[in-house]
Amino acid sequence: MYICICNGITEQDIIEASKTSSNSLEIMKVLGVASDCGRCLQVAIDKCLEVTSSIPEAAKTPPRRVKQS
Repeated sequence: MYICICNGITEQDIIEASKTSSNSLEIMKVLGVASDCGRCLQVAIDKCLEVTSSIPEAAKTPPRRVKQS
């Protein structure tokens, strides 16, 4: 499912980025979520928090930029 239509960011993109960081704002900045119209902001934050709360802290590494096609 698309979370950010403007930038083509999917739920899976957020899930993958969330595996490397527990900081929602950092994840969204790296991905470019909500950088245009901003309508996706709350949904993106909720998805980041949902995913990061289920990943052990030791399994996280710094986020990497997801290549957009």
